[in-house]
Formats: sequence, C-alpha cells, structure tokens
Amino acid sequence: MLEKVTCLCLFLSSRDYLLITNEKNRVFGKYCGHMTGKTILVSGKYALMKFHSDGKVQNRGFLMTFSAVVPPCKK
Repeated sequence: MLEKVTCLCLFLSSRDYLLITNEKNRVFGKYCGHMTGKTILVSGKYALMKFHSDGKVQNRGFLMTFSAVVPPCKK
C-alpha cells in the first residue's frame, strides 16, 4: 500500500520532518507531527530517509521500522 501524506510541514520548511525518496528523487512522503501507523512502499533500487531538524525544540524524535521486500522472480 502506498500512501501519499502531506502535512503542515510542507509549508514550514524550518520544522522537523522526515522525507522519504528513492534513487530517482521521487518523494514518497514528508512526515511531521504525530503520524503513526503509516505503511509506505518505496519502489526502486533503494530508499533514502532524510531527517531534518531546526534544532529549536528537543523531543523524542522519530521511530521507524523498515524491511526489504524482494520482488518475485520473473518466469
């Protein structure tokens, strides 16, 4: 399941966020605030997760779990 998520941090670039892209720089999500339980499927050779912080406030941060999914062999 691929979900496209937008939030207020798209407009406030000085806030903390997590940006997920692939090797072609395709954006799969930009996350901030309290977004939990989201499942993101990133297609491509690899996923890039960029954490950005403005350093103004220190909180608990991000928690993320990820796993690789191998596509089925072509017959």
